[in-house]
Amino acid sequence: MTEKEKYQQRAAFIKLGFTEEEIADVMKADEQIDKGEKLFEQTAEQKAASKKARQAQGDKTQYKPRVREKTVNQDKINIMKAFADALPQAENLEFTNVEREMVFTLNGVKYKVTLACPRT
Repeated sequence: MTEKEKYQQRAAFIKLGFTEEEIADVMKADEQIDKGEKLFEQTAEQKAASKKARQAQGDKTQYKPRVREKTVNQDKINIMKAFADALPQAENLEFTNVEREMVFTLNGVKYKVTLACPRT
């Protein structure tokens, strides 16, 4: 712990109403704990409770993702069918996504039409 941190900790204890003797005891105990000494032994029951509290159990997320069913946009399907009907001479007409994409060849050139319905 740096000198600045020690000073801040001492100032916090003073604000909490600790006496100089109590502050010295707490600071000394902190240093001993930092060195790895066991100042406060736990009972077997307390150790078990502590271990259980440290174990990650169950879901790690705070929420349950909801499965949303996709609604079919019949207007988009009708528009894509109208495009297909408007191109009778098109070859290899294929819908990669009935509501969104179609690929076709016209006069030897491959085309891809993507229909988007932006949110407004």
